[in-house]
Amino acid sequence: MPATTLQTCPGCAARIPHPVPRECAYCGAPLPAPEPVPLPAPRSWRDELFERLRVQPGLAPLMKLEPSREPLLHAFVGARVIAVAGGLTAVVLFLTRPRDPDRIAASIGLLLLAALAFVLIGTRMRTVEQKPVQSRLAMVVGQRSERIARAIEDRCYLTLEFEDGTRREFEVLDDGLKALGAGDAGVAYLVEQSLIRFQRLAV
Repeated sequence: MPATTLQTCPGCAARIPHPVPRECAYCGAPLPAPEPVPLPAPRSWRDELFERLRVQPGLAPLMKLEPSREPLLHAFVGARVIAVAGGLTAVVLFLTRPRDPDRIAASIGLLLLAALAFVLIGTRMRTVEQKPVQSRLAMVVGQRSERIARAIEDRCYLTLEFEDGTRREFEVLDDGLKALGAGDAGVAYLVEQSLIRFQRLAV
């Protein structure tokens, strides 16, 4: 283990050679053993990766980039379409049996739920449009897909690890993000809890 070297003898102030002897060659005074110098903790590959990300040329403009929120807004539009479909289903239920009390009650309930969902989704969409985009250094540590009944495509998810060590899983809203895999690193663009873009960097 590396150690500090005494510069002078505490008894006669003579210069002490290295390595330090047990006693001074000039006055015979005992010399204290040098104190060990603690070694710095070894850096992990993760620390080195984020260090390389921080010194990437052209990183500053990427951190200030304001990417399009279109993938996120498309998800809201899709949800509103489902709400409209629910309202139309309620109308069809009513028209098929307009004199059936149970059918009327079910139709009214479904129609009210569809209208409420439509309004809430619209309010949420306007709120998200006003939220700032957060740019954070991140690396992909996981990817998975989930089969949804009657869905055209599987839902895909990415797990990102950020510079502070926290991990979060995001649903993939943009097909371009499906090409990412474990080990990819770069700048993640977030709006609240949603990942809208990932700029991969060569590190």
